[in-house]
Amino acid sequence: MGGGDGVTGGQAGDAGLAVGGSGAAASGGASHDCDAGFGDPMLVLDEPPNQLSSVSVTADELEIFYLRLDPNTSTSRLAHSRRTSRDAPFPVGEEIPELNASCPNAPLGFIDVSDDGLRCYFSCNRRYDAAAPLWYAERSSRSAPFVVGAQSIGTVGTSISVTESELVAFSSSYAPYPGSPRQYVRPSRSADFGQDRAVLGLEAVIMSTPDAASDGLTLFGASDGSIVKAQRSAADAPFGVPQVVLTSAKTTDRRMCCRIAARSTSFASAPSERAIRGVSWSRDTEGLPARPVRNRRERPLHGLLA
Repeated sequence: MGGGDGVTGGQAGDAGLAVGGSGAAASGGASHDCDAGFGDPMLVLDEPPNQLSSVSVTADELEIFYLRLDPNTSTSRLAHSRRTSRDAPFPVGEEIPELNASCPNAPLGFIDVSDDGLRCYFSCNRRYDAAAPLWYAERSSRSAPFVVGAQSIGTVGTSISVTESELVAFSSSYAPYPGSPRQYVRPSRSADFGQDRAVLGLEAVIMSTPDAASDGLTLFGASDGSIVKAQRSAADAPFGVPQVVLTSAKTTDRRMCCRIAARSTSFASAPSERAIRGVSWSRDTEGLPARPVRNRRERPLHGLLA
C-alpha cells in the first residue's frame, strides 16, 4: 500500500497524471526493486479546473484514487478513476460517496488502497497542523461500494501510508508541520493503530507525506522540494540518511510527494500543480521477479462484509 499527496516534475502549464515504464515490482518484494531512478513524466489524468492530489493506485495500475478539489466551491472529495490498460490515460473519475460521508466538509483528504483495490485506509484533515481520525473501508469487488467501519481505527497526521502487512502505518507530522515522519503500529489487523512515534533514524529529518514500500524497508517522502528515499535492513533497524531520487523543476513546496506503486511506475502530485503525474523507473526491470498481488478477500480485516 502507500499514499501521498502530490505530483512532481513536468513542464509549466501541464496539469494531469502521468504514467510510464514496464517491468517488475517497484514497491515491496526485494529492496533492490526501489533502487532504480526515475524517467520522464507523462500525463495520465487531468480534470480541469479541479486540483488533484493524495494519490493511491492499485497494483495493476488500472484504478487510481485521489482527492479532488473544486476551486470554484472550495470543496474536496475523494474520487477514483478506472482504465482498461496501463498505457491508456485515466478518464475523468467519479466521487466515492460512501467514503466522503465520513469526512463532511473536510478540506484535506488522504487515502491508501490495498494492492487488489478491495480495502482502503483514509483520513480527512481540517488543517495540515492538526491530527485526524483514520478510517478503514472494504468492498467485495471493484464494482461494489465500500463499507466503512462504524468507528475510526486511530489518529494520524496529514497523509497515510500502510505497509503490506497492514500492521504499520506512516504519516506526516502535524505538530510541528512540516516535521519528521511519524509511525503507528498495531498488534493485529483487527486492532486499532497506537499513538504516533518517531521513525528510527529519521527523528531529525524533515520529511512530509512519507510513503512506505510494501515491505516497509524503503520510505519515500518529500523534503525541500525533492522526492527522497531512506532505506533500512530490517523492520526493527533504523533508516539510513535519505537520498534524493527526484527533484522537481517547478516547486519547493514541502508537501510534494509520490506514491510508489507496484511494478515500475510511481504516481505523484504537487500542490502547485492542478493534476497528478506518474513517472516510470528509468532502468530496464524486466529481469526482476514480479511481486504477486495478494488477494486478502478471504479474511476481511474488521468483518465489515458479510
